[in-house]
Amino acid sequence: MNDLSQWARMLLGGPGASAPLLQPGTQRELWTPQTLLPVSPVPTPYNTHFAAYGLGWFLRDVRGYRELWHTGSTTGMTTKVTLVPELHLGIIVLTNGENGAAFTAVTNQLEDHYLGLTGLDRVQELADRLNARTSGDAEAVAAVWQQVAAAQKAAPKRPNHAPYLGRYRDAWFGDVTVVAQGAQLWLKAVRSPRLVGQLLPYRGSTYVVRWRDRNFTPNSDVYAAFTLNEQGQASGLKLTPLSKLLDFSYDFQDLDLQRVPEPATGK
Repeated sequence: MNDLSQWARMLLGGPGASAPLLQPGTQRELWTPQTLLPVSPVPTPYNTHFAAYGLGWFLRDVRGYRELWHTGSTTGMTTKVTLVPELHLGIIVLTNGENGAAFTAVTNQLEDHYLGLTGLDRVQELADRLNARTSGDAEAVAAVWQQVAAAQKAAPKRPNHAPYLGRYRDAWFGDVTVVAQGAQLWLKAVRSPRLVGQLLPYRGSTYVVRWRDRNFTPNSDVYAAFTLNEQGQASGLKLTPLSKLLDFSYDFQDLDLQRVPEPATGK
């Protein structure tokens, strides 16, 4: 936290700040809009008129002031840094969870004080918004598992896994293998030993991967959609989260897993 505080004070300048590490022109460029972003048509207490992305910073106006912010996360931790240069205000919130509602509520409650807003319960506001999102998502995920249960009951005792077995490769992530263990089908990542999950039948050539390590974020299980060639053999594999609330940083949806041809045999 001390390091982040010193960094924020350096960027904000003013009394007590350390010597700037950036030329004024460079800092202005970081905080100059590069990509325009949509603004909610619903009025908000901050009366925001524009939003954009600069160079590593989100930008918007809040009650006439320029606000700069960004978040960061890794498994089990999220953080948000918010700067309002005209007020020499920096807010840094570190959390030991993966939901952004917590750091947003804390940030907004603190920012309200400096912007002269009163009477708003940001914790309750974000809790209500989160409950509305998660309730619908939980129902959708539950429906998927109901379909998986029905597919398992209808599956033959000795399913034909042969079309799917083999090695699949993503240029960035590396290889995953699909192997049979008895009547079960499993997906295993070569470079990430913890990323192992059972492939459960869902619909057609689409399965659901239930990760063996349940310490992952809840609802981190994924669809595994195989692409079949004209011979009915899998040629590719695409992973998509079951939950629409899963943090994008898991990158499942970005993998382009293509079947690695087996080496030719014989003389």
